[in-house]
Amino acid sequence: MILILQPNKRSAMTTLAQDTFQRPDQSLWGTASDGQKWGADANTLSNFSIKQQTGQIIGSGTNPTSYTAVLGPNATDMQIQLSSSLSSFGGNTLGAVNRWTDRNDFYKAYLTGTNLVIQKKVRGSITNLKSIAFAARPGTSYTLLFRVVGTTLSASAWPTGSTPPASWMLSTADSSLSSGSSGLLVYLASGITANVSSFQAVQP
Repeated sequence: MILILQPNKRSAMTTLAQDTFQRPDQSLWGTASDGQKWGADANTLSNFSIKQQTGQIIGSGTNPTSYTAVLGPNATDMQIQLSSSLSSFGGNTLGAVNRWTDRNDFYKAYLTGTNLVIQKKVRGSITNLKSIAFAARPGTSYTLLFRVVGTTLSASAWPTGSTPPASWMLSTADSSLSSGSSGLLVYLASGITANVSSFQAVQP
């Protein structure tokens, strides 16, 4: 069991996946602190590494390219808490994925630098479900909380270390995807860096 922040209350939840990134520098992300191995791109693309006890992803494409890391078992209901920063926004994005089954099917909550967005991708087709203005600064760590329970999708974001919002910043409903894995997904142009300091997925 793990105690994790969520709007309006703190409660004990069952941990599905967790990584503190507290391990020596290495190429790829390897094995998380909970003993599970990272999947998707995290253990196949050289863009991923561990540097100074942080999970690092560096973009290498001319245009922003997607990089995905998933951790833990499939589940129906999940809450993801991710703390990370981007060296630049402006087309680069930082997000958590829920009910991820492959590159064409997942829910995502992400920061664009100007907005917090909840999005779905189903059979390769992308739909923005809901968004709210949220100014994110390059080089500043933000904590993103993304929860999917039944057909309800909720998300909040705040500067890491500050007080979380008292209630969900975004909430919407969708029934397209019923289960999947937890993880993170970033869009990065060449030379843009994402630094991830913590990742947790719990079952409410």
